[in-house]
Amino acid sequence: MKACLAILTVLSLGLAVHAQPQAPVVWGEARWAYLAGWPGSPLITTLQVIPMGDTLLFTAFNIGSAVSDTILICSSFDNGQTFTPWSGLTRGEEWAIAQFTGSAGRFYCFLNRQDPSPLALWLRMSDNSVGFSDPEQYWQDAYVPCGFASGNEVLARYAGIVDGNFAAIVIRSTDRGQSWSAPTVIDTADFGHHYTHQAIAFTRTQRLILAEPPENGTDYRLRVARSDSSGQNWTTFQVLPGQTVDSVGARTGAIVGDTSSEVAGVLGAYSYRHDPLGPLRPLFFRTTNGGESWQMPACLTDGASGICSWIACSPLAVCHGKLWLVGWEHDDPQGWNFLGTRFSANHGRNWYPLQVAADSLAQSMFFCGQIRGNRMDLYWVQGCCGQAQPWDYRMVTGTITPDTAFPQLSPILAPPDTVRVGQQLLFGVSATDDDTLSEVRLVIVELSGDTLRAGMLRAAEHLYYISWVVPDSGYYDYWFEAEDFWENVGTLPDSGAFHFVTEGWSASADFILHPSSFILSVFPVPFNSTTQIEFTLPSTQRVSLRLYDVLGREVAVMMNEIQTAGQHHIMFDASGLPSGVYLCRLEAGEIAQTRKIVLVK
Repeated sequence: MKACLAILTVLSLGLAVHAQPQAPVVWGEARWAYLAGWPGSPLITTLQVIPMGDTLLFTAFNIGSAVSDTILICSSFDNGQTFTPWSGLTRGEEWAIAQFTGSAGRFYCFLNRQDPSPLALWLRMSDNSVGFSDPEQYWQDAYVPCGFASGNEVLARYAGIVDGNFAAIVIRSTDRGQSWSAPTVIDTADFGHHYTHQAIAFTRTQRLILAEPPENGTDYRLRVARSDSSGQNWTTFQVLPGQTVDSVGARTGAIVGDTSSEVAGVLGAYSYRHDPLGPLRPLFFRTTNGGESWQMPACLTDGASGICSWIACSPLAVCHGKLWLVGWEHDDPQGWNFLGTRFSANHGRNWYPLQVAADSLAQSMFFCGQIRGNRMDLYWVQGCCGQAQPWDYRMVTGTITPDTAFPQLSPILAPPDTVRVGQQLLFGVSATDDDTLSEVRLVIVELSGDTLRAGMLRAAEHLYYISWVVPDSGYYDYWFEAEDFWENVGTLPDSGAFHFVTEGWSASADFILHPSSFILSVFPVPFNSTTQIEFTLPSTQRVSLRLYDVLGREVAVMMNEIQTAGQHHIMFDASGLPSGVYLCRLEAGEIAQTRKIVLVK
């Protein structure tokens, strides 16, 4: 598009502030698993919960056995309603660290064995948490393992010794752990062996690893390394933007990625140097290009509250496609802490207000979760005061309740059909229900196909305005479109298409040069029983004009024949159809346009 086409004058009518639904997730009552810390329970130290649909794997150390570090597991196959008995996973051997992950019906356990010394990394696998394989030693001089699985791919990271120093090393399997790549060294910096328990994420084409700050040091900034999908071409750990050594320090973090796009996010728990004993601040970093660059962080809470500063407390981050949830044990100086969550329906670009998912939290850790359809399940380990042992498992389920109704947009201020070059035009539109909109835009298209999209300002409830200067002589289409917090965007919802031309412009030459251009508009919207459909053709061609319901079923064929170039009008009688939203689709040659129409009786 010509540079001058992008000249826009935004009216000084106030900020584009959009209200959001206050309760995007309806949370149920949190419940205890009663697997530890209760009368009659084994004497254990709780570890991770690994969810995989309705199958849950619970892991723990048996501190009541003669060998202090025996690892126990138990399972649930109905999302925590009933449980199998605890069983030994390591059968009395001494193990220092166990880290679990799972995907596609298989669980993986990465183990550090204390004897023989130095530590070695071992692997055990199980299908649906039943019958873990015997431990197999894969790598020597391996410390602090962490794994992540998605589909058939498994990526494991551990700290190894390279030239006498710790180094971050990765290995990868593409056949569900049956075979593994040779170890690849990512970084030999001294922070390379400190990791959060949620340290690995995948996007569609990238693999990301989050490094936590060292336990003893002065540089407490979060860093991320990335590789392409081969898992071989790694960058070194790069500092995320917006972190300064002398102002904030990260205590811990969690990384999450959408495997269907290139969007990923990091949630870090930060303390401020001027208030080191205060609550931690949740800062969220976001990338839309697989970690090549990161946006400046956004603080997800106000300045007076934040993440509980207990040393083992770590944040939660979980996603499924564009649906994202972050959470943490929220510090409440007035009483019990609570599990605070924030929900996003557009890859973390906009966040709904803070919600309480569960109350009465104390010394919580190992948060994890899963999103299935419109359901969210969260799990964590929590201190249980007054019981025989200090920790047990808790879980809560929430239901996503989106407002997915498309907003109805109606022009209230439009330019005349003929304008002058250099004239400033004012556009206005009304949105009948704008409580879920993240943006309302004006779209202007030149006859050449060059397109400009510009966000409009919300002057008052339901009302949006913008002004624009006509740059050149020609023919212009324009319409209004909206994007809501659920990423419903594109030609739906929209207001239908309109157009204007500049004084003295001749249609003949330009339309011959661009034979694929045509215009479809419907008026009025909404309508009672009849509506007028207009379309303009640049050349003679076969035209298909059909009506579909919102499920994609064809309900009417209004035209399927050859039409000459020029403007055409059709009156459509919908008296035989029920009230609702319909899609009017025009196809001519290789081009198609769709407009939404609303029938109200």
